[in-house]
Amino acid sequence: MRRFRTVIASALGIVGVAAIITGLLLSYVPRTIFDADSFADLAVASLGNPDVASFTADRLTDAVVSTYRDLTPYRPIVLAAARAIVDSDAFRGIIRRAAQTAHQAVFSKTAADVLLTASDIGVVLRSALASQPELAEKIPADAQALLAAPGALPNGDLMLDGMRAARLLSRRRLVFLFSGIGLMALGLLVSKRRLTALLQQGLALTLLSLAFFVLVRYGGETAASGVSDAKAARALVGLWNTFFDAFLDWVLVLSGMGLVLVAGSSSLLSGFRPMEIAGRAWRAVATTPGSTALNILR
Repeated sequence: MRRFRTVIASALGIVGVAAIITGLLLSYVPRTIFDADSFADLAVASLGNPDVASFTADRLTDAVVSTYRDLTPYRPIVLAAARAIVDSDAFRGIIRRAAQTAHQAVFSKTAADVLLTASDIGVVLRSALASQPELAEKIPADAQALLAAPGALPNGDLMLDGMRAARLLSRRRLVFLFSGIGLMALGLLVSKRRLTALLQQGLALTLLSLAFFVLVRYGGETAASGVSDAKAARALVGLWNTFFDAFLDWVLVLSGMGLVLVAGSSSLLSGFRPMEIAGRAWRAVATTPGSTALNILR
């Protein structure tokens, strides 16, 4: 019977920890991916990644040159201009608006295609080519550029469906968090050896958090593994890291909390009682004749 209760307590603790980590993730994504403004801010911040910036400049150049064929001989010049404007405030404003529009399309029930289109890119490009007015005139001021489409990625449509489903699930994030805490507490109540159960829960919290850290940390590489274009794959990794780096900090904090539980329960199991040890030390000093320490304290 005791062994059965131990197994149940361990299972409750592990499931509780998994529920807490899931709830933590579902609490993070609404602040980043599911919020249009935060999503746009992170999309703009990703341009600070060299791989994302380089890929964006390449896609911008390809889109403009393929639309306006008379620019084909000037592709290297257009590419140099595109790389120059990627870090500009004007271009970042364009990307912010494009990301907000794409975000609305992702979570629209009626949207069939989700496209990241940079509108009015011609104005910014023409400004970058001001030293070559004849070439700048070949680019219409209202030129647009398609920078990304989920359909171009392996399982891109499946990824969008997953994001929509996760948004619905995120509304239950508090259920996961409080259920996890409740299951861990129930596991302690069921167990006959509660300090041991607490130690196991601390280990589970630490190990599962670290496992989740690894999954998220290398999730970008996993997602990019099916992308044949090397530049696009590196850009996808950079984009992933921009969106999830902050969440990794949350997971590390959770792992640290698990280590605290392990350390605390281990100390109690080994009979470590700081107050009792301090009391014994004081009595030893107080009852030692001619104790220098006692004389000082007096």
